[in-house]
Amino acid sequence: MRGLMTMAGVALALLCACTRIQTEYIDVEKEVPVEPVASYSFEGRSYSVHTLVCSENDDYVEFLIAREPEAPFTSFVVLSVMKEHLGKAIDFSDYTYINRVDYMVIFEDVDHFYPSEYAPRQGTMTIKKSGKGYSLELDARYMDGKALSFSYDGEFARFFGN
Repeated sequence: MRGLMTMAGVALALLCACTRIQTEYIDVEKEVPVEPVASYSFEGRSYSVHTLVCSENDDYVEFLIAREPEAPFTSFVVLSVMKEHLGKAIDFSDYTYINRVDYMVIFEDVDHFYPSEYAPRQGTMTIKKSGKGYSLELDARYMDGKALSFSYDGEFARFFGN
């Protein structure tokens, strides 16, 4: 009896294994590509920007410049400046401007991370109001010699209705 049950189980397994699987093909529409609104350069290579967001409080203006069109953002630049420095060229080699007090630069992508503590050592950053919104000019070189640059003059989306 046990042998008969074993043979029936093996026969059933073989029958199931030989059954042809029907593949179902589904037509998927390709996503409409989102046109970049700007670009930034890192190590001489240009990257498209799809998100530009501005946030303000009483003391600071902060900008998020991201490659992705929506969160979660994995490749981005964050620029922040004290409002009293709007319109001034902040020279990173001039130590009268204090990193994380007067300004802040953060850069992150899948291969690099420069937190706010790791300030650029050379270059300049100028943020000023313009007729279209804000004008940003960044030309930064980090201690390891890698360069980050960004230039944009226009409108920014507002963060949380600011």
